[in-house]
Amino acid sequence: MAIVCARSDQEMFHQLVLRWQVRLTEMCHRLTGNLHDAEDAVQEAFSRAFTAREQFRGGSKFTTWMWRIAVNSAHDVRRRQARSYQSDALPGELADHRGSPDGTEGEEVREHVKVALLELPDDLREVLVLRHYQNLKLREISDILNLPLGTVYSRLADALSRLEKRLKPLNDHMP
Repeated sequence: MAIVCARSDQEMFHQLVLRWQVRLTEMCHRLTGNLHDAEDAVQEAFSRAFTAREQFRGGSKFTTWMWRIAVNSAHDVRRRQARSYQSDALPGELADHRGSPDGTEGEEVREHVKVALLELPDDLREVLVLRHYQNLKLREISDILNLPLGTVYSRLADALSRLEKRLKPLNDHMP
């Protein structure tokens, strides 16, 4: 991967985009709350990575470097946008469709989870998204966010606690 980044070969970079685009879009979607903003963030992340490809020295894993660029791009896009986001479905939500036969209850639960996730402070949301939606190890998250491992643990615990409190009324009404 580092070779791909260090070279200016556009075809190799195109392969990198194809490999990473879906995962980065899913992560940015959860950080921004809006698919359009997520796509903008991913495009910006790839542009930054291509521009900075010669600066990647291999001191960290390429994946760590790419995740960090994407997280920063998502934050930048979100800061530029107004805080009123349109609701669009997040793929692979925590909730399932076991509610009503037509899936409307599942959709409602997913929307509540999405809203609760977006209400978390950015620093808590990014740890939660990287761990539970991108399935990254805590050490990887620590490297990506340039945080001590203990801080990652505490932010994750805080995020889960806040989500649990926010979603408890919904859980009390479930069969």
